[in-house]
Amino acid sequence: MKVNQRPILFISHIHEEAPLAIALKEALTNMFVGAVDVFIASDSESLPEGSAWLDSIRNALVGSSVALILVSSRSMDRPWINEIDSSRVSLSRGG
Repeated sequence: MKVNQRPILFISHIHEEAPLAIALKEALTNMFVGAVDVFIASDSESLPEGSAWLDSIRNALVGSSVALILVSSRSMDRPWINEIDSSRVSLSRGG
């Protein structure tokens, strides 16, 4: 993490649960009074249109201090949600 950079809280979710993730981001941002950057891929602030989305997601995940994974009965069948935690560990170790 760079000096003077706020910690990143990464929220992983499925597309259908984007409204919940966005509401959670707003609540966490208010709760921590802007002391953390909250990253969610469904938010244009975190992932601007036209950006290299996969690289941006990987960079945010590797650079995050906390990864919050929204798990539901619908998300359990999705490959991304099941791989996100092991990917974070693997990427942070240089894998």
